[in-house]
Amino acid sequence: MQRRPSLVPDLFHIKRTTVTAGSPPSIHTEICGTFTDLDSAQSTALRRLEDEGLSRASLKEYAENDLMNPTSTWKYGENVVVHATKGNEIHDVEIDTTPNSLGLRSKPGDGRVTDNLFYVLRAVQAADGSTNTEIRGIHLSRQAAVTAARHELVSGDRKEDWYSEYKEEVGSGHREEDFEGQQLVVTAVGQDGKKYMVTVIHES
Repeated sequence: MQRRPSLVPDLFHIKRTTVTAGSPPSIHTEICGTFTDLDSAQSTALRRLEDEGLSRASLKEYAENDLMNPTSTWKYGENVVVHATKGNEIHDVEIDTTPNSLGLRSKPGDGRVTDNLFYVLRAVQAADGSTNTEIRGIHLSRQAAVTAARHELVSGDRKEDWYSEYKEEVGSGHREEDFEGQQLVVTAVGQDGKKYMVTVIHES
């Protein structure tokens, strides 16, 4: 796992993705906890599928990865801790890393952050349906997360006119209590033909 050269400590987020075969594939992403140390995050990530009731015996394929001692033979993504398949579904549990810019503290003894967090996710889908989802920010309120999400695709060199299609799915005036779970904020299609989706998600 590559670490950012920064004086700000990192946060480690457990990201759980289920891909269901189809044309295009259906992809569901959850954030299952945030930690202040990698060891605690990895220990929890390794138990995630079992905690959901998915036993190893029920899975067609199952593989584990140690992010602190990676091997050259691992083929499922450098941040993936668990890769499994069941029927027409692919289950990945991975750990995303972001700077702890909010100065969050963890629960003594287990490294888990107890604050109520909202995450900005950016998903980029290629023409073949393959999708990369990345945590782009963490916030202490849904309103702050939605505000950041609305600007995610139009910061830096790319502005709204770079996209052949661009739509804000929700305005900043929506109340936090109007939504539960994942909230779609922006959808777009770039000049590169890729589909872009920005969502706000609460820890599950």
